[in-house]
Amino acid sequence: MGDAIKGLPREKLFIQSKVSGQPGDVLAAIDHHRKIFNTDYVDSLLIHCMVKNQWTDGWKRIMDGFDEAKARKWIRAKGVSCHSLPALRTASASNWSEVHLVRVNPQGKRMDGLAEEVWNNDDPTHDVAPVMTEIKKLHAKGRGVIGMKIIGNGQFAKAEDRERSIRFAMACKDLDAVVIGFTSREQIDEAIGRMNRARKEA
Repeated sequence: MGDAIKGLPREKLFIQSKVSGQPGDVLAAIDHHRKIFNTDYVDSLLIHCMVKNQWTDGWKRIMDGFDEAKARKWIRAKGVSCHSLPALRTASASNWSEVHLVRVNPQGKRMDGLAEEVWNNDDPTHDVAPVMTEIKKLHAKGRGVIGMKIIGNGQFAKAEDRERSIRFAMACKDLDAVVIGFTSREQIDEAIGRMNRARKEA
């Protein structure tokens, strides 16, 4: 990443990353991101993959570390990515998070469910409505809301599924941005094309 952005105007870039687990030295873990990105600050840094209800109780030390890093101007915004409905509801109720990475697609594929685990392989499809309720709450509170799993964790092999999901995300006024993983340039071009058409026709 550091090499990729070298020479580019930093003020026009938005860099987001995540801290996994509970590192012993939180500030060192955050500083590591700055070093490998070769930047003074990270625009948005997230606590990664919360699944437990009331996760904020067990992650206070990590949250405090993020607060200290923000005070030092190492990060500009702090937040969390959630992988269960209980964790998302806890994040929504908390005053700590500023940015939320939320799983969302209209098919409900790999969306947050009530099970406090990353994946529920026996039932990988969940009701979309409860997640959209939390997204609306987050947006109303002025939080940054970023949609993920737009392509169903890569499971939307059919073009019509990708089209439906991207149109859903582009039409959602409570989403500020989306993040999509790619394995080829062709996939990037396709997604940009679908987004542009959806926004133009909205």
